[in-house]
Amino acid sequence: MSSVTAYANKPIIFPTHIPTDIFCNIDQDELKSLSEKIATLTKKDLCQTEFNYLCEGNLGIPRNKMPQVEGSTLDRFIEHKISKGTEVVSRLILAKNLTPAQREMNKYIVNHFVDNVLHKVGDNPCVLPVLVSEDQDGKTYVIDGTHRSASCAAINGTQVVTSIGQNVYRTLRDLKSFPGVFQIGLDTE
Repeated sequence: MSSVTAYANKPIIFPTHIPTDIFCNIDQDELKSLSEKIATLTKKDLCQTEFNYLCEGNLGIPRNKMPQVEGSTLDRFIEHKISKGTEVVSRLILAKNLTPAQREMNKYIVNHFVDNVLHKVGDNPCVLPVLVSEDQDGKTYVIDGTHRSASCAAINGTQVVTSIGQNVYRTLRDLKSFPGVFQIGLDTE
């Protein structure tokens, strides 16, 4: 028996025996403490705070230079990559093993996702797929969904990813030039 989630108009099939607690491995008290810590930070960029471990190994790309992609545009991009023969795989990865491509993270966005888990409202960031590229250096870089993956790592979760089987810089270049992709800065929430 399997559960199916739609992504990029293709089903992602996960065995039903996957325990839901893999998507958050800290208790309610730890979640509350984490949320309060993030909320009281004076700097907006998490990478400039005690949470800088969420940014380790990043490629140094400012947020306003990163491609931002939503819904049907992402679906079309993935379909385009598949049609060109690029391997695209959906799977689960421990969020702490993901490396952000961008060098900045907005604390308000990350805390929003942590609060969703704390209050059991909205979406758990770990189950919202992020777009990644696995590079020759052995790292899995987050191309789109950095705040979701950072939130998932902060709660010690396992992230649903869609992996593009090509070099991270090529994926970034291809995505930036794809119709419907835009860019926003750190101050956009």
